[in-house]
Amino acid sequence: MPERNPPWAHDEQVLSLDLYLRTRQAPPTPGQVNALSALLNRLPLHPQRHSLSRFRSPAAVRLKLANFAALDPGYDGVGMTAGGRGDADVWDRYHDQPETVKALAAAIELAAGSPLALAEEPGEEEAPEGRLLYRLHASRERDRGFAAERKRRAWEAHGRLECEACGFDFALRYGEAGTGYIECHHLLPFAAAPARVTRQQV
Repeated sequence: MPERNPPWAHDEQVLSLDLYLRTRQAPPTPGQVNALSALLNRLPLHPQRHSLSRFRSPAAVRLKLANFAALDPGYDGVGMTAGGRGDADVWDRYHDQPETVKALAAAIELAAGSPLALAEEPGEEEAPEGRLLYRLHASRERDRGFAAERKRRAWEAHGRLECEACGFDFALRYGEAGTGYIECHHLLPFAAAPARVTRQQV
């Protein structure tokens, strides 16, 4: 009996849900299914793939979309009778937030092309933003050169440092003590991410 391919990661489920929500009123085209299959095969998530011909193939993508259809009470058709727990978790968290899913899917696709997202990070399985975005975030937090370059660009463009996500400016709030200070936070707030366990590293 052939070995099974690895379970779908949170990142892959979000990308699949994005396609499902975008094509909810009409079936996705073969081109859309093939494009998602190709993207899933480019993600640096599963070094061990037991069946390359079946790994996230167009047929596997269609089955994943059918899993979401089975969870969708508004779907006018026949979906799969049973999906995985991960499918239900992603559906429950995001099915009524298509714009959030679209933004998250775009961020995952961008992260997939970054060399910073190649190396696995401790605790990434529990990261609520998904494994690739967690890798990117962790790598950038460690990279002082990246932070210095971003600060330099912000000073040149705006003459100040403010958060790109919320607009907070430490210098405006704390005066001289806050000048030159900025703190990273997630573009997708944890409150908007699926409820998942985050392990404390000891």
